[in-house]
Formats: sequence, structure tokens, C-alpha cells
Amino acid sequence: MAWINLLGMAIKTGAKVYANNQRTKEAISDAKLQTAIRMAKGEIEYKGTVLENQKSDWKDELILIILCLPIVMLDLQYGLMILHTWKR
Repeated sequence: MAWINLLGMAIKTGAKVYANNQRTKEAISDAKLQTAIRMAKGEIEYKGTVLENQKSDWKDELILIILCLPIVMLDLQYGLMILHTWKR
């Protein structure tokens, strides 16, 4: 008898979790809809333009190249040193 009670509780808990997940999905969908409406009205800034501006920005890549250049130079120097010692 105890197993039947536990099984019933498990089914009720599972049903409640499923219902909560469905409500969460519905709330997220409503929030996305409200955000899209506010962007269309111009109340909030469209995030797509910010992403487009970041795609054409070379500042991060330039800094990365500048920071990696000493590592590449040291690696090249070490590789040439090893190559020179093998030729002897």
C-alpha cells in the first residue's frame, strides 16, 4: 500500500512540474512579445543594431594581434634556434 501512495505522490509532483514548465514557457513567450512590441514602438532600442556595430569593430582583433605578436616572435626565434642546431 505504501508503494501505491508513493507512486501517486510522484505522479502528482511530475504533473505539477510539467505544468510549471508550461507556464514558464508561456511567460517567456509573452515577455518576448512585449519586448518586440516595445522595440517596434521605439520605446526601447533595437538590439540588432548594437550587434551589427560590434561585428564591424576591429579594435578587439587589433589588440589581440598586438598581444599575441611577442608570443609568436618568441616561438619563431626558438624554432629557428632549434633548426640551426640540427644543421650542425
